[in-house]
Formats: sequence, C-alpha cells, structure tokens
Amino acid sequence: MHSGGLTFSNDSFSDSDTLAVVQAPGAQGARINYGNSTIDRWGYGVTSALSPYHENRIALDINDLENDVELKSTSAVAVPRQGSVVFADFETVQGQSAIMNITRSDGKNIPFAADIYDGKAMSLVMVGQGGQALFVVLSSREISALNGSEQSKPVSCLAHYQQSPEAEKIAQSIILNGIPVSDSVTTRVVK
Repeated sequence: MHSGGLTFSNDSFSDSDTLAVVQAPGAQGARINYGNSTIDRWGYGVTSALSPYHENRIALDINDLENDVELKSTSAVAVPRQGSVVFADFETVQGQSAIMNITRSDGKNIPFAADIYDGKAMSLVMVGQGGQALFVVLSSREISALNGSEQSKPVSCLAHYQQSPEAEKIAQSIILNGIPVSDSVTTRVVK
C-alpha cells in the first residue's frame, strides 16, 4: 500500500526486505529490471530485489511499451536502508506517436539533428536521417518550430500539421508525410 493505492507484485518478499515502488503513468507492461515485476494498468510496480546500503539503478525495459508513451528517463538511482521502501517516479508523456517526414519549401530535408520544439518552446525530439522525426504529439494539431544550422548560420522555421483520421499507421504510430516548412505559416492536411 502506498500513496497511489494498492499495488500487487509477482515477487515474494518479507517485512525486512528492501522494496521499491515504481511509478510510471501509462507505461503498462514495462518490466522493472529488478525482479519479475511489471508496471500495472494504474502505472505502478513493486520490486524487492534491491541491495540495501548500495547504489541500485532501477530501470524500466521499454521493449514491450506502446508507442503512445514516452519516458523522459528510463532509470533512477536509489540507496535504500535495510527494510525500507523507496519510491522511484518516472515522468511520462502520453499521446499519439507520430512519424513525421519533414521537407523544406525547396524540397530538401531538414538538417540531421535539428531540434524540434512545440508551441510552448518545449523540446520534443531531434530530426533523424532523411528528415524523419518520431515523437509523441499531445494534440491533433500542433505547431513545431525547427532549429538547426546551415552553412554555420542558425536557421529556424515553422511547420503546421493537422492529423488526418485516415493517416497511415505503423504499429500505433501515425505517418505524416510531406510536412512542408517555411518562414511563413502554412497549413496542410496530411492523408
């Protein structure tokens, strides 16, 4: 029992064992590296395989995680006392994951490793090879500002997109092709 409710575990433990309660909202099914526990549907997991008075790296295995959840960190460090219960909180972002194929108005790709920010100047992700970016979108319509450099000069531009209900999907991720960017504001419905 903890502040978030009651969480069951596959691990067996006694009242003298050292425990970790792991919170990761939306990360249902992610395995905790210590023991046999996973995150339940309420976003909690419990493990008893910690070593007291030692540094323990509590990590989540994201291999079985859905694409619509992004973990801001996949590990936490705790140095618990014998018989104590530590709390490990993993910040998550939940929303529709999208693979964006972004091109400039001249048809060229956005530079590799250019930063993508949302409308609130929060960093989302960096552009990958071929102008692709994978990230979790928080709404069906969002403005992203891209910053990078070209010929050692900083450049930035805006990309507006609108998610189409008919958008192609890979696993749970939607595919948004041909997102144009320019210095002026443009809007395009992607199908």
